[in-house]
Amino acid sequence: MLRFTLSQRIGCARPHRLHALPSRLAVNTRELKVRVVRASEESESENFVLPVMKGEEGSAVRALPQQEMILNDFRADLGRSHVTYGGAGKHIKRTILVGMGSKSEAIQFRDGEDAHDAVRVAINAAVERSQSIRLSHVAMCMATLSKGVPFFGDVEAGEAEAEPLTAGATEHVEEGSDGMLEAGEREELRRELMEHDVETLLRSTVLTASLSAYKFDKYKVSEKKDQKDSETLLEQLDLVVPEDLAPGLALSRLQAVADDAAIRAEGTLIARNLGNERADVANPAFMEERARELCEKHPESMTMHVISGVEALNAEGLSMLAAVGQAATVAPRLIVLEYTPEGYDPAAVVSSSSSSSSSSSSSSSASSSEGDSDHDDTLVALIGKGITFDSGGLNLKPTGFMEDMHMDMCGAGAVLGALHSIAALKIPRRVVALLPCAENAIDAASYKPHSILASHSGKTVEVGNTDAEGRLALADAISYAQQKYRPGTIIDVATLTGACVVALGEYAAGVFSNDSTLRHDLVCAGTDVNERCWPLPVFKEHSKELECAHADLSSTGKVPTLPYLLPYLTLPY
Repeated sequence: MLRFTLSQRIGCARPHRLHALPSRLAVNTRELKVRVVRASEESESENFVLPVMKGEEGSAVRALPQQEMILNDFRADLGRSHVTYGGAGKHIKRTILVGMGSKSEAIQFRDGEDAHDAVRVAINAAVERSQSIRLSHVAMCMATLSKGVPFFGDVEAGEAEAEPLTAGATEHVEEGSDGMLEAGEREELRRELMEHDVETLLRSTVLTASLSAYKFDKYKVSEKKDQKDSETLLEQLDLVVPEDLAPGLALSRLQAVADDAAIRAEGTLIARNLGNERADVANPAFMEERARELCEKHPESMTMHVISGVEALNAEGLSMLAAVGQAATVAPRLIVLEYTPEGYDPAAVVSSSSSSSSSSSSSSSASSSEGDSDHDDTLVALIGKGITFDSGGLNLKPTGFMEDMHMDMCGAGAVLGALHSIAALKIPRRVVALLPCAENAIDAASYKPHSILASHSGKTVEVGNTDAEGRLALADAISYAQQKYRPGTIIDVATLTGACVVALGEYAAGVFSNDSTLRHDLVCAGTDVNERCWPLPVFKEHSKELECAHADLSSTGKVPTLPYLLPYLTLPY
């Protein structure tokens, strides 16, 4: 069966600064370096970040000078920070105290979110305070930071309430036993749980710090001239992980976890930087250049081809994508990148995913290709909407709704960023990425309301509104992906409709899918990295809204976007 999901969000580049780390593909070139050390003395930084739990202020500042003044000025409320001069070590000249709130607040966060949400707030506050006083290098204590994670390293609480333990932990309970652990087994379980929690905390810390350190300032010329009045971006973060926090984990292993998290952050930041870039720079040709740079960076695992121009797109049957971009001065195009890891073994992928495939097959909707085995279950297609500017076309957007439409290509930016991380981490799975890029401009050649277009799948579509252009471009890309690559899973990312913001606000992406397992996996993956996703329904009744008197389908109706795209998932393999 073909599994499909759509994640849609308006304004992917959030207004706060929790997203972005520079990379070679990003428009900003600053880079946050992360180093893991065992003791603060091993760090060359003179600045130390000390996370503090509410109610523990006295014991936390015991080793600091001017304790009474600090306790008068600082309360460890979540996200609150305070700078004091001097520190527990002779080489420390400045200590930044950061509040993590109370244990009860941390547990409340965990009940509705991820266990590290309170910690992320504290890390973000630490980075912002560091940059506001122009610090480029700081060290942070991971031992006190771990106190902000509910049930950290707690076997008893972990068994009952915390996140699932590592897979190896369940091996300690033999089949047919009463489930009780012997003393030695419990100690081994405690060690494994602690190592798991330390790695997870380290990963969250690096991601949050990297993303919090971002600032899109390439056009702030006057600010750069007067460096005294500008913030200094954090350049290096030393994470102090004492031996007793994770005695079984080698320093090299901890550094590898931090490096892995940094690479994942880079993918996010590529997407954020592309989204922040203005449309007169980030046009379809610019997106092609960025994709080509990525391909050239990984020539051993990545190939690329582009179908560019209205005539070439029409020749390939991509007439709806061509129509959307035909009025623009920069030609529309479909950018396709194929990633195949070195030494790729499809049999290994099939073996590792067989259990999830069996559970998901029962949850597919009528739109999936039931009973059809002529496709590659090991291949994942990532498709991102790449409308580099959306004027609305002849159904022109009004003032207040057009100004930030340079962000309408954030789906394509997210896919390009994801592929960067996939290739850098050498993920052992084949991936094909399709970026349908166009500018929805106004000109004598603009496509018109109620025009009837032929789609790549062969269905005809009546244009209900030229401002509903994203679904036209995506439908052609989805059909092209199925015909040429026959993937088992398609994940589409797009900024498609403001109705999603009405439903969820600006704090979550809506997820539509014809496969409950895939939908659940995406929601959980989003929670792990503080990128909230929320499942939204697809009902059979929605399909009737797309019926049209003069064509096979209408491009608009009183329905979410996914029901419009589902008819394009029935292309026979």
